[in-house]
Amino acid sequence: KFLASKDFVIHCTCSILDDEHHFLFVCTLNQDIRDTYFRKINLDNTTLDPISKSKIILNPKTDEQVKFLGSYLKQSSTLRTGGT
Repeated sequence: KFLASKDFVIHCTCSILDDEHHFLFVCTLNQDIRDTYFRKINLDNTTLDPISKSKIILNPKTDEQVKFLGSYLKQSSTLRTGGT
């Protein structure tokens, strides 16, 4: 489902709009990273609506949650850009 360029950048091929919701909750490219992050903050990605999930993950309550969010966003972005 993913295409790697000669520079080893992986591109999403989900064939849907790659907006914030897709990046944070849907894209299979960063599914493993997302699953790890959601486990760390005890978030069930299957039962909440998109607005509720966004409010939870984008409003960390503790320093540890801020660290987890930063790590999730950085790892997911790095995966997509190859670190550039």
